[in-house]
Amino acid sequence: MSPKLTTALSILLVDDEEEVLTTQDAILRSIGLNSIITCSDSRQVMDALKQHEVEVVVLDLVMPHVSGEELLAKIQHRREQAGVQAYEGDSSAVLDPDSSCLY
Repeated sequence: MSPKLTTALSILLVDDEEEVLTTQDAILRSIGLNSIITCSDSRQVMDALKQHEVEVVVLDLVMPHVSGEELLAKIQHRREQAGVQAYEGDSSAVLDPDSSCLY
């Protein structure tokens, strides 16, 4: 049994698949992270970042409208201090602590 996190880390989850967002949200909440914002439309990500103080962005790289790679560049340009975890296709990499996708 892992200890619950007490940190009030603000996280933005971005994926065009609602099921993936729901699963990620549930997993993060189960370990004590409750300040979670979800976004299923890549066109709304930059507005969400303007409206909310976000410390970590979990970002799908393959999405319609605005690609995750485009968003990654915009986020990094605008918010140098934000941590971004990017993944493509199989979202299990997001929860893999050995993942090399952390930007």
